[in-house]
Amino acid sequence: MPIVLFRWSRYKRTNIDTRLYCDHKNEEEIPTCPLCYSVGPLLGEQRMICQYNPDTEYAFSLTQDQIDGLSTSLINNDNDAVGLKKVKERAQQNMPKHAFSRTCRVHMIQAGPGCGKSFLIRKMATESDLVLAPFTKLMPDYKHVLGEDGVERDLLFKTTHRTMETRGCSRIFVDEFTSMPYEYLACIVELNGAKNVYLVGDVKQTKVREPDEGMYIGNYIDLDSLNTHTLVKNFRNPQDIVAILNKTYAYQMVAVSKILKSVKVVKPNDFSLKTKTLQMAFSGQSAQINTEDVKNTCGHDVTTYK
Repeated sequence: MPIVLFRWSRYKRTNIDTRLYCDHKNEEEIPTCPLCYSVGPLLGEQRMICQYNPDTEYAFSLTQDQIDGLSTSLINNDNDAVGLKKVKERAQQNMPKHAFSRTCRVHMIQAGPGCGKSFLIRKMATESDLVLAPFTKLMPDYKHVLGEDGVERDLLFKTTHRTMETRGCSRIFVDEFTSMPYEYLACIVELNGAKNVYLVGDVKQTKVREPDEGMYIGNYIDLDSLNTHTLVKNFRNPQDIVAILNKTYAYQMVAVSKILKSVKVVKPNDFSLKTKTLQMAFSGQSAQINTEDVKNTCGHDVTTYK
């Protein structure tokens, strides 16, 4: 097992934690991480752990059977609302019609809830990039983004089906990527001729459930082998919530909030709030099968930035 030393002075910045392995006799031999170099000035108070891997190219591909299956699922839309039906039909018209394989560089930026993942995307993305997300309610996160020049701009934001219409975006940022079906992302990479894909999210949170909700990306890409960066500081949640998340899910988050205690434990007979449990699902189809209401989906109540 290699001994790992932690440094906070790489690139002469104090907000990036790079791992200096004893295999490198000289500091000059440490591989330079281009993502750290470009993102470092954008982090502000955030801290980031760098797990650099220079070999992060991946071939996004679909077989002809997978293409045909996706095409069929998009036109089998008799039970969909009129608006969604039209969106799916356009997606079916624009999607690739033949098997393909396209290689590009893949990066992963991960963090627990409240660490500013969408904030970092807004800092990194430009108007020529594509921001892809599975949930419509994430759209406000990418509107009226204030640039370095003080001018507000809207980033190109698309959801799962509508993004089939995009072309020419060499960089794709996938927000909440664990909820984005792999087959759609593969099509989008092919249609845009993408050169860099940034998977932004949290593998410890909910993800696509196969086969009802599509192909889970973690079953087709070895996420552990990617050039991975982890955001550390949690700006949203009180200290006790961060402690619970760290203990339960093995995060390494550091709470920024000054609120020490927000959770109150009471006995069942002391609980005065009227509430009930609600079973949720990703897609309307899955919600219809597994819950009491087709609207019990994450997409009906999702936002990450206020």
